[in-house]
Amino acid sequence: MGSKLSAKELVAKFGQNKAYFADEFPLHRVKLSQAYYMGQHEVTVGQFRKFVTDDRYKTEAETDGKGSYGFDEAKGTFVQDPKYTWRNAGFSQTDDHPVVNVSWNDAQKFCAWLSRKDGGTTYRRLTQAEWEYAAKAGTTTLYPSGDDPESVAKIGNIADGTFTSKFTVKEKTISETDGYVFTARGGEFHGEQVWPVRCDGERV
Repeated sequence: MGSKLSAKELVAKFGQNKAYFADEFPLHRVKLSQAYYMGQHEVTVGQFRKFVTDDRYKTEAETDGKGSYGFDEAKGTFVQDPKYTWRNAGFSQTDDHPVVNVSWNDAQKFCAWLSRKDGGTTYRRLTQAEWEYAAKAGTTTLYPSGDDPESVAKIGNIADGTFTSKFTVKEKTISETDGYVFTARGGEFHGEQVWPVRCDGERV
């Protein structure tokens, strides 16, 4: 786990503050002692909608008065506003798109609900070690697709040339295009984060 690049190299490559990469060091080996299964695709808006409807649940962004982050086209950037929640990210999403603007606590509640719906099978969030093991897929390169950040557009939906062709942003992005300005339908790419996971030896 961790980065094979130094903090200085990471800052130069990605333009973030050094503190942003503090948890990337030191590069170290981790042993996973228990087998696990994980969801094949992201949790979608439609799946999350079933949960909030069934449990009459209100997310933290809907109840804290601050809201979450959504894209403000007039400003050309993401801003925090009470109007932005999982129901409205500032851009169009269908029920097939991955749910966004969900907090850690919201995700925990979803996993608990899913565990109850599935007859007591335990679903939970992946640990960082479990996620990295699955995402890296046995690779030792900077990305599962290689060391070139431009290669990520082939495996994941990230801020790239498709986004910057429409909007100007200060943050660094890659120039390669994945064809999506914002989110893509769940399962369109193989490198996106997924949750939850269950560990009872049965497939999700």
